[in-house]
Amino acid sequence: MKFTLDFEPPKTTAQQSTRIGVINGHARAFKSKKGQLAVSDYLTMLLPHKPKEPFTGPVRLVIDFRWSFNKTEKKQDIERGYKWHTSKPDCDNAAKMLKDCMTKAGFWLDDSQVVYLVVTKQRQKMGFVQIEIQSLGDDE
Repeated sequence: MKFTLDFEPPKTTAQQSTRIGVINGHARAFKSKKGQLAVSDYLTMLLPHKPKEPFTGPVRLVIDFRWSFNKTEKKQDIERGYKWHTSKPDCDNAAKMLKDCMTKAGFWLDDSQVVYLVVTKQRQKMGFVQIEIQSLGDDE
């Protein structure tokens, strides 16, 4: 299964969106407003692509994050059409938030099923996230 989420991917990661507060003398973790918005955006975009049945067993996941060019990008990068995105968020942190949202949306039972993960991130004219999921048999 392969699909594209046509929106500017959030730069907020799972680690950045979790905050710790003290309530009645006890530490509590909660999502920041920015983190809640990022999760909501992902879920809104993911739900139309949700499989009828969640994946079971090992899963191969390929994620291609594309963010729009900044206004300060070099003209040569814009003319070429892309630039590797070497600033935050890190690949693994960006993927973690998306995987958590895919778990909530019902793509699989648990994101620990992802045994093969490829993540790329670039800048180009329009932002989007392309996702490819494949069920792996035990012999693959």
